[in-house]
Amino acid sequence: DFLYRKLREKESLLAQDAAKLESQHVTLQRSTKELLGVVRRAVDGEGLDAYTLSKQLLAYTASYRRHFEAEDETLFEAAREHLTLDDWVEIETEAKILEHAERVLSIQERFLALRDYIHRIDRLTT
Repeated sequence: DFLYRKLREKESLLAQDAAKLESQHVTLQRSTKELLGVVRRAVDGEGLDAYTLSKQLLAYTASYRRHFEAEDETLFEAAREHLTLDDWVEIETEAKILEHAERVLSIQERFLALRDYIHRIDRLTT
């Protein structure tokens, strides 16, 4: 998100692409929460439709991959081209401030739990 903001400040032409990718973070975060809720309820013994969940997980991972590919192709290339060393230092400094924040730890914990579950499902289906 720091990278998106910095690119918007530096290059107004890149703002639209950056805003589109950044808005996907909200969607991905929402999807992560929803799927993690389903997984947690299943672990707690609630009924589970494995086929539907598998479809949801496949769609979720595909959207994540598309997002990362779009960032690699557009955002990071633009950042390499337009940001200065000072810009990168500022971004890294801001990121370090969040490194220990409760929000980051919570997001990481949910992501790891979902990732572990996806790996378990994958091992069962292969």
